[in-house]
Amino acid sequence: MGGRVTSVVLQSNADGETRVAGLGGLAYIIYLFVGYLGPSACGLAAAGLIALGYIKAVLWLGVIFIAVMLLVVRNLFGVVSVVLNGGLLFLALRYGNANLQTFVAYSLSWFMLFAGVRWVLSDHIGAGDAFLLRGATYVPRIVWFAMWLAGSIAALWLGSRLLLR
Repeated sequence: MGGRVTSVVLQSNADGETRVAGLGGLAYIIYLFVGYLGPSACGLAAAGLIALGYIKAVLWLGVIFIAVMLLVVRNLFGVVSVVLNGGLLFLALRYGNANLQTFVAYSLSWFMLFAGVRWVLSDHIGAGDAFLLRGATYVPRIVWFAMWLAGSIAALWLGSRLLLR
């Protein structure tokens, strides 16, 4: 979208912030909106790959995304959690049998699908991004919350259908 991620901060309470430089207008609005749908979208993508039989692809993509995250994370907790999670995924890929890899891929997908809904519900209309979106678009915060909730629930529904086949 033309911006550049300058930093990511992860906190032990599951909060965090991604800073992006060079965004304005519609790109800025899209950036603010999709952040809350990110976990749900990743969980749905993982469920889709699992349904197609690409278990190892889910794990390798996880390792790749975590490696990229390591380049931009800017706090000690973030670095430690990213390295540990990446290491666990790599260990499952390198030393785990097919059953363990399948378990890890399914667990990752379910975790992301439920985390998306949980995150939207925990922040509801008080989400910082909802305030920023309200300021940028004049659309009420409740509308952004409703769209985030609908998107995350839709991803959970579709992902669960894919995973429970």
